[in-house]
Amino acid sequence: MNKNEKIGTAFRVVGDKLLVKLSIVPKIETRVYDEDGNEVGKIVDIIGSVRSPFGVVKAEKEKSYKLQGKVITIMTGKPKEEYKEN
Repeated sequence: MNKNEKIGTAFRVVGDKLLVKLSIVPKIETRVYDEDGNEVGKIVDIIGSVRSPFGVVKAEKEKSYKLQGKVITIMTGKPKEEYKEN
């Protein structure tokens, strides 16, 4: 079963990129979601200091500016397909 894990908070939108103040540093290319489970985009870079990292998300939607201040999550757990019995 998949569940969402908070990785940070949307900080600012710059063009088609969303800066996320990270509390957990995910891998590059990780897909990220809003608090409702809607896909936002994927992490394309990690910037800032080790103590205060930011994730750069290539946003999928034009309305990413509405995410500013909102919780950003990643999916954790195994995909549902791996739980199917044969």
